Amino acid sequence: MGYRMLVTDLDYTCLNDDHVIPEDNIKAAKRAMEEGLIFSVATGRSKAAAERHVLQLSPNAPVILQNGMSIYDFNEERAIIEHMLDTATSMRAIEWGISKGIVTAVAIGDRHYVSKRGGEMIDALETLEGVPCVETGNLKAFIEREKNTVRIANVLYVVNPEDRDSLAKEAAADFPEVSVIVSGPPFIEFLNKEASKGHALEELCGIIGVDLSEVVVVGDAPNDAEMMIRAGMSYAVANAEDKVKGIAQRMTKRGHNDAVLPEVLLDAFGISI
Repeated sequence: MGYRMLVTDLDYTCLNDDHVIPEDNIKAAKRAMEEGLIFSVATGRSKAAAERHVLQLSPNAPVILQNGMSIYDFNEERAIIEHMLDTATSMRAIEWGISKGIVTAVAIGDRHYVSKRGGEMIDALETLEGVPCVETGNLKAFIEREKNTVRIANVLYVVNPEDRDSLAKEAAADFPEVSVIVSGPPFIEFLNKEASKGHALEELCGIIGVDLSEVVVVGDAPNDAEMMIRAGMSYAVANAEDKVKGIAQRMTKRGHNDAVLPEVLLDAFGISI
């Protein structure tokens, strides 16, 4: 099989624990493109939170943002596709989070809006993304007041990792009209039904004229699973969650604190850095 495209997740795949891209990953991305491959990124981050990392990797194709809510072209500085969450569903999702007593945030543009900043859960979100949340006071009242003007990307819950999967299962049953995404140990997201990394990968391939069978993807978390299922070849990094390792076709020897892209580049494409 001749592969033409490499797509990598960012957090806990291409980024280390310090949220920095190991230098050899940058070299591997550059080498891939020098050899004529198409290189892209698929991340749960917003444009603002992903931008510094994307610019370091300098992909030669549009990238998938916010778990498939958006396909964005950093070269042309424009969104090609967006799948927003409707306000009525967002309001119900906020109420659901309040009823469960879990930290709830709403993504509007490049920022997460929360009732109150501070605390372990919000600090974890801000540290991961490198972008401060916007404090609104009463989040539900804020969205109700601004409902005619806001464009909502997703509703995000920051939960205890041990509760994540059971809450996500409950959320999927309560909200069949949305896409419920698990991304990283503490995060659950409600997105438009059309939004997922897998669906976005299909859309991206259609835009740039690549068959899914020609794509190699790399990831670590359940939000990467749908693109792994669709791609011609998929790799779970060594630190990936067990359920993701069970879906991926191959597993890297290295984890995210080392550079995984050179290993994938050599194994899938026969290219060394």
